[in-house]
Parts: sequence; structure tokens; C-alpha cells
Amino acid sequence: MFPKIDLSIIITISNNQRADKVQELFSIYKRRIESTGNSYEFIYVVDDLPQNILDELNELSEKGENIKIIKLAKCLETPLH
Repeated sequence: MFPKIDLSIIITISNNQRADKVQELFSIYKRRIESTGNSYEFIYVVDDLPQNILDELNELSEKGENIKIIKLAKCLETPLH
């Protein structure tokens, strides 16, 4: 059985995001959400990011933070008909 989660925080990250801001913003969000007393998870949705940002997210996960990383496929360059 999965643990009960009160809040799912979904964060999209673009390829112009700085790696140092990923952990900084996570810490800010986490502190504020923890102050509510609700259980939570962070869901990061990423597409075509530099490796250093993925490394930062993986580091958070390895530290035991409750995060999920969803990697999207690259967008098609030609429209679908």
C-alpha cells in the first residue's frame, strides 16, 4: 500500500534553469510545505535538460527526499497530421 500524500507539487524545469536554483527552490518550497503539517511529494517534469540539473535532482532523490522525476520525450519537429 502506498503512503497517503496530501499534496503533490508539480514543478516543470526548462533547459534555461540554473542547477544551483533547483536545490535552493526545493529547500524553500519544502520548508513552507512542511510548516502546513501535510504529507507531500514533489514531481519534477523535465524535458531535454543539461545533465548537471538532472544530477541535482537525482542527488535530492538519493538523499531520501520525496521526489519523482518525469522525463519527457523530445518534441517532434514535424507536426502530426
